[in-house]
Amino acid sequence: PTSTPHHFSMMVDANDTETTKGQKKRKRKSNPLSQARGKQNKHENVWFRRSNAGYSLFVQYYMNQPIGTISSAEGIKTGDEKGTKQEGSKMGPKPSGGGIMQQKSGGGNSRAARRRHKKKKGKIQKTNPEAVDETPLVPTTDSLTTEFSSPPSLLESAYSKFEMLDDGPCHRNNVEFQSFLKAFSQPLPLSFRMRQCESVSERRQADIEVAEEVLKEFSDLVEAVPFGNTTLYRSKSRPGDVLCKENLNRVSPDLKEFLIDNSQNGVLARQEIGSMLPVIALHDVGAIRVGGKVLDVCASPGSKTLQALEIVGQKGRVVANDVSENRLLTLRQALGRSGVSSNLLKRIHFTCQDGSRLAPPVTKSKTSGEKSKLQFNAVLCDVPCSGDGTCRKDKHILPMWKPNCGNDLHDLQLRILIRALQVVEVGGVVCYSTCTLNPIEDEAVVAAALSKIQTSKDSKEGSKKKRSSPIVELIDWPSMPGDLVRRQGISSWKVAEFRADDQDDSSQGDIDDTEDIPKITWHDSYASATSQQPTCTMSPTMWPPSDESSNDLHLDKCVRMFPHDRDTGGFFLGPDKEEP
Repeated sequence: PTSTPHHFSMMVDANDTETTKGQKKRKRKSNPLSQARGKQNKHENVWFRRSNAGYSLFVQYYMNQPIGTISSAEGIKTGDEKGTKQEGSKMGPKPSGGGIMQQKSGGGNSRAARRRHKKKKGKIQKTNPEAVDETPLVPTTDSLTTEFSSPPSLLESAYSKFEMLDDGPCHRNNVEFQSFLKAFSQPLPLSFRMRQCESVSERRQADIEVAEEVLKEFSDLVEAVPFGNTTLYRSKSRPGDVLCKENLNRVSPDLKEFLIDNSQNGVLARQEIGSMLPVIALHDVGAIRVGGKVLDVCASPGSKTLQALEIVGQKGRVVANDVSENRLLTLRQALGRSGVSSNLLKRIHFTCQDGSRLAPPVTKSKTSGEKSKLQFNAVLCDVPCSGDGTCRKDKHILPMWKPNCGNDLHDLQLRILIRALQVVEVGGVVCYSTCTLNPIEDEAVVAAALSKIQTSKDSKEGSKKKRSSPIVELIDWPSMPGDLVRRQGISSWKVAEFRADDQDDSSQGDIDDTEDIPKITWHDSYASATSQQPTCTMSPTMWPPSDESSNDLHLDKCVRMFPHDRDTGGFFLGPDKEEP
């Protein structure tokens, strides 16, 4: 179809080499993620990055989130295991309105008094070498919870500065919290997958089988994770080293050559495991199928678009949308280099629209000639996010990390999800996903969308007007590939912001002392946050729903993927189904 409001052909002029500086400037302003992160060359951001303040804020933020956010809770599900209800998601006291995190001992004392207390404590330990240290020791038997290697990473160093501070629920389980930080301090292991069977010819299927045989020669480096009709591969755990993109050429030049050759001829796809899960899950529940219609709302960089295309095949259709013309052009070029046949790539329709106001393409019936808007069996809703789950492969995330970024993106994420729920067909499934573990961008968005759709339905009940949105509910997650672990969603979380103007002057230097670390401001309600003139976007939907509403929403059906469970990135998914 060519009647879409913003067709791909419009991008030829927009990406011309003669584009003016003014045009480029407007494009940068239209990027919601860039707006949320702020200008990197601002004076305060330059100090922020150089002082490693982002690492301290990241540790401080997740250390005080409830159990289940990034650490153990009841209800872990592996494979087809059902698990039990997550009782730990409600644990932990709520912070006082707008209060800055206090030190555990002498919280009301002045800075100088706390420093004297620390100095005195050090002298006592020196004069009494037999004094017992009550700090819990970290076990060294498990490879995932061993003591931090030397020298420690910036995340681990930041954690050590918070040991004397008010510990949140996650901090009390410090073994797993340290495992979480340790995993995020390591490079992301190598992962890739074989192309789906539905999209390939008999000849190409033979090539895949040959490639799988060749991979057995690298069995000491990579292992297969069979799942359905495809096979995922990931690097094996290696003591003292992680096989990743950065060291692949040093560890095994032959494996690197194999991956490059078979990526270019369409046999395999280099893709992170977390990024594979939305399409795998939608396929498992029957939403993405041969001949189906799929919408990828925020398609760039295109790995999920191509993964869905491989399943729907030449009888199906995939609409790839992105708000950025440049990213959409890059996506199309990447698909052209994927090795997938041109006939199959023709089944992709590209649109350049704001995902929160997306207008579906218009199709024309071959029999009656009538025009109608295309409805989708499945919608991939992988929204722009703060991206802290990708910090293992993106070194720029943590140095500039602030809770403000996720807060600023929350409203946009909510609007995109609501729009996705409006364009999916009745009985279809929307998979909302992010590459962050921040509940403000995860469960808070899903809860708000479900509540708004239900409110829309209730307000029109009894009216002669046809309601615009069917009822939506979270569905049970299908089985996970191999031994991957799924953690349940949470129903309670905390809202915070970083207020640079509230920091002491002494905190504007190197963060070498626990007195000088930047502090997060916590808000227990929307009213509390707005009364203090917040420095970022605040919305009532950021706060957890009431206990009664939470029980109706079944947020525990959402999926959290922790990096320290199976050495992956951090990922979140929420499968929503339209009911008639």
